[in-house]
Amino acid sequence: MRLSRPSLNFLNSISRDYAKKAPRAILGEPTIPSKPHVLARDTSVILFGWAGAREKHVAKHAELYHDRGFKTLSFTSAFDGRHPLYLKLNISGLLPELKKIADDPTRRFLIHTYSMNGVFTLCTLLYRKGFTDFLKRTDGLAMDSGPVYFKEVTAYTLVLESIFTDLTNKMGPAQKAIALIYKHFLGLIMLFAHLRAKALHLFFRKPMTELDAFTFMKVHPDIPKQQAYFFSDKDVICRANMIMEFIDWQLARGKEVTYLNFGNAEHVAHLKADPAKYGEVLDKYLDKVAIERGLMKN
Repeated sequence: MRLSRPSLNFLNSISRDYAKKAPRAILGEPTIPSKPHVLARDTSVILFGWAGAREKHVAKHAELYHDRGFKTLSFTSAFDGRHPLYLKLNISGLLPELKKIADDPTRRFLIHTYSMNGVFTLCTLLYRKGFTDFLKRTDGLAMDSGPVYFKEVTAYTLVLESIFTDLTNKMGPAQKAIALIYKHFLGLIMLFAHLRAKALHLFFRKPMTELDAFTFMKVHPDIPKQQAYFFSDKDVICRANMIMEFIDWQLARGKEVTYLNFGNAEHVAHLKADPAKYGEVLDKYLDKVAIERGLMKN
């Protein structure tokens, strides 16, 4: 059976690699900032979206920074089920735009990741030639719904269910059947990657920093001192206790952490659940970055 173009539309949302269309980076410019921040003078914000995120949804998060005068670059990697084993996603659509910004030696950066897909994207960037030292130019790291480590295969299943439930809402029976087959295909890939990573660590002594994004970021020598986290107890995909474990590790390393547990908010829905509180945490974090750089007084 030959699939029609409409039948393949959902592939573009989940894995543009399979549909031969790489994700693109979106540049964002502030118009008239309502809360201009001193950092915005020389700092750009890089946002890495969650798996299956639509551009319009990531744009709402970028608007937070536009309101504060920042230029942004948003990018969402295609979800293909292989990670966390390889830490190498298709970021070809990101690199040209990011390089243009990074070519200015005076430009500083803030990074904001969403869920583990955003963390995987950041890890992939840090493995790329020319960007291995990128965190040395990054003054702050914010993480929404992450990071976590996946101890069980059920965690991957929840990611798939979340993506496909959203994507198949308006599909007809035939497209839903195709999507279901594709979902199970991705599930098998994820299961294989999960089991292989465990085997490489247990039997071949492969370090977890090369297999697991949580560990890679947890001990990264260049992770910024100023960090912010947005998470919730209700999130069953990226659990609060694992994020707190990461936070506690960072505090033990002498990092300064600003965070908020949104309680009953869904996965990557913290901004939607309480925009005011989200903005308060963001402002507190940005001020700390500015103080660290000597641009504001404590």
